[in-house]
Amino acid sequence: MNKNDWKTNKERFERQEQKYGSKSLFDPSVCVEYFCRKTGIPYKTYYRWLNKGLSREQIYAKRYGKNNKEYLSEWDNLKVTQFCRVTGIPNKTYYRNIKRGLTRKEMFLMQGSGTRFNENNIAETLKSLGVQFYKDIPFWSAFDRNGINFDWSKYPNIKNNRPDFTIVFNNTVGFIEEDDEGHFTILSNRRRDEIKQKFIEEMGYPLLRVRYDQMDRLEEIIKDYISNSSKYVKQHNPYLPDDEYWKISYNFIHF
Repeated sequence: MNKNDWKTNKERFERQEQKYGSKSLFDPSVCVEYFCRKTGIPYKTYYRWLNKGLSREQIYAKRYGKNNKEYLSEWDNLKVTQFCRVTGIPNKTYYRNIKRGLTRKEMFLMQGSGTRFNENNIAETLKSLGVQFYKDIPFWSAFDRNGINFDWSKYPNIKNNRPDFTIVFNNTVGFIEEDDEGHFTILSNRRRDEIKQKFIEEMGYPLLRVRYDQMDRLEEIIKDYISNSSKYVKQHNPYLPDDEYWKISYNFIHF
């Protein structure tokens, strides 16, 4: 490497910053080198996806959006259409949430991008353990598929609620709920959680709740749930009682 290469690159980057710094990274006039340097997307990755017909917004979304489990501060600087493409939030939903006073980060959490990431981990763990499960089906379907006769006239508002996972094991069913940050910030999410949990407890079925910050112990948690399902009828997390489980402090979003 020539000893002057570093100085030359630094000067070139400074010129690019002056020329493109005030523009959107998705502006066609912004050079590829500047776009890749600012986004951290390798050249080879950029051109591979470009050759597949993806736009810059789609390349950025493929790298960082939709299935990304963390909110990126860079998204605050995107235009509305770009933000919606990256996060997968429909435009109408975005503007409806703006009227409700939500920030972009709150929209992201509410949409559950983190949830999809964590739920996929749960599904893969259940598969690896050979556990039969159904994902995101209503209670009435979960009961019906497992031959459980139930009079839903007593619970007309519950039958269509959907637990994240219905587990079939030990000649009965159980349920798993994944709680990402949105369950601790969105009041309506918490209310749905409470309704589903109360119903499952009344029916006497085991319920496992997995908090988003426990994903690194997921296999251990699920193994304990399968092996000791009876204890999950009353306590729904192997490490935390209910009052401790919900103690993460957030300001609730009301709507």
